Amino acid sequence: MLAFHNVQLAYLEDVLFENLPFEKAKKWHELFLNSITVGADLPLVFSKFIVRVLGDSERGCVLYAGTPDSEVAINLVIKLYERKIEGDVVSAEEWALARRTAYAAAYDAAANDSAAYAAATAADEADAASVAVAAVYAAGAAKAAARAAVGADDVVADDVVADAARAIHYEWMFDVLIKELKNARV
Repeated sequence: MLAFHNVQLAYLEDVLFENLPFEKAKKWHELFLNSITVGADLPLVFSKFIVRVLGDSERGCVLYAGTPDSEVAINLVIKLYERKIEGDVVSAEEWALARRTAYAAAYDAAANDSAAYAAATAADEADAASVAVAAVYAAGAAKAAARAAVGADDVVADDVVADAARAIHYEWMFDVLIKELKNARV
């Protein structure tokens, strides 16, 4: 039977593959598999990945938080994953509270805050498919931020810029995952 963390990685591998530009997608499975050292300890790869995706100082979802409540919710989820990485046991109640907090922040935001949704789905760490959903919302947050930053009167140009930001965000997440796989302890 596959370990739960392997199922999380399989979902994440698939969602990134499906959203990469064609040239990178052609090489994705080989790069993914070659990044894993035989005997590597993979259970914390997703936790480290999600901490970067949510909290990175240059591209993390926290930068795209639509409200102060969203930022608080994202940071709460980051803290839980950091505790998990350090070896602490995070209770189901703590994950549930973080998930409820992030969903509430996302619903309260005027534009349904994708960054908060990314945190909320990541906080459902007991559901392997939530990994993929968190990545999708993270890319959506980058897209929404680009659309807001452009503020173009030309809707087509606005969509092109936003879609490019989303694609770049998927490529960045691809690079983050590959790095975390390569850094997994043996």
